[in-house]
Amino acid sequence: MLNYLATSTIDSRTPYRKLEYLVVDLEMSGLNISSDQILSIGFVVVKEQQILLHTARHILVQHEDINLEATAPIHNIRNIDLLSGIPIEQGLKQLLEQLRNRVMVVHHAPLDIAFLNKACLRCFGVPLDCRVIDTLRLEQKRHRNTSQTVTQDHYRLHACRERYNLPLAQSHNALTDAIATAELWLAQSSHFAQTSNLPLSYFER
Repeated sequence: MLNYLATSTIDSRTPYRKLEYLVVDLEMSGLNISSDQILSIGFVVVKEQQILLHTARHILVQHEDINLEATAPIHNIRNIDLLSGIPIEQGLKQLLEQLRNRVMVVHHAPLDIAFLNKACLRCFGVPLDCRVIDTLRLEQKRHRNTSQTVTQDHYRLHACRERYNLPLAQSHNALTDAIATAELWLAQSSHFAQTSNLPLSYFER
């Protein structure tokens, strides 16, 4: 964590193509930040407009206080998976090590960042501090000036991918969703960017 905190801040004026990205997805036990927990973390690096599949990681988080036997498995995660996982602190350290000098990309940032902030505060005493691009927000930006009526489902990951003619991706796994989000980010940045010099700040707004 100290190594991550010691990295230099990424300048928002940097052309977006010159930056590297860590695309992240989380699976949680629920949507209540105060009571639910991170169950798994998936991430993959995007560099020079390419998804580096050899960097892909799927981290299962160890939980002994969550019993999935009484309910259906959450996102195909079973009790035995949670018991064989690693402590959340170790999982966060792996994530933060990969995040050094990179911009985080997530689909629906407010939710995932809130859970990561909670976990970082508990484990390290400080919240997560990084540049973030939200692919859901980018899609809202794309439709902001249209008269089209949209529902909440319009901005789900699979629906956003369909509008860029991306293939149907298997969902409900943090790693496969991270890779699917990475593909969406590349499609979105190509759609928005009229020039390779477009700054990072354009995608953060």
